[in-house]
Amino acid sequence: MVIVSGRGRAPMTPQLRESLQLQVIGKRPDDFVATGENGGMIGHQFLRRSLQRLCKLAGVKSITPHELRHSCTELFVEAGASQEDLRRLLNHRSAQSTAGYMHRTDRRLNGIAAQVQSPGNQTEKMQSTVASELVSPLILH
Repeated sequence: MVIVSGRGRAPMTPQLRESLQLQVIGKRPDDFVATGENGGMIGHQFLRRSLQRLCKLAGVKSITPHELRHSCTELFVEAGASQEDLRRLLNHRSAQSTAGYMHRTDRRLNGIAAQVQSPGNQTEKMQSTVASELVSPLILH
């Protein structure tokens, strides 16, 4: 977990934790990990301009920090996060605010469908298992 600008705690992926640990080497506990143009906290406009520049360099459509926030939450949803998980992640007071972040994608739905077995498949598997368990002792003798 990491404290985000006094607004609460947010979970980090192992990759992010590792990257941040490298960036804080030599810094004091109250220093910012990344700083804005004036050496202080990164402002919204600085973040927006930096993100636009990075998108241009990557040759992709420019996005805003808020669109990036939505994309991040979609990754959490696809990984199985519930609406309550997202509410806490986004530091929302109400689940109603979080509902706008609960985008459903075909990729997620197709992934779920691929994990669900139809009753016919389960019956066939069970019959196959029972048959092999009944036949195995006969073959061994």
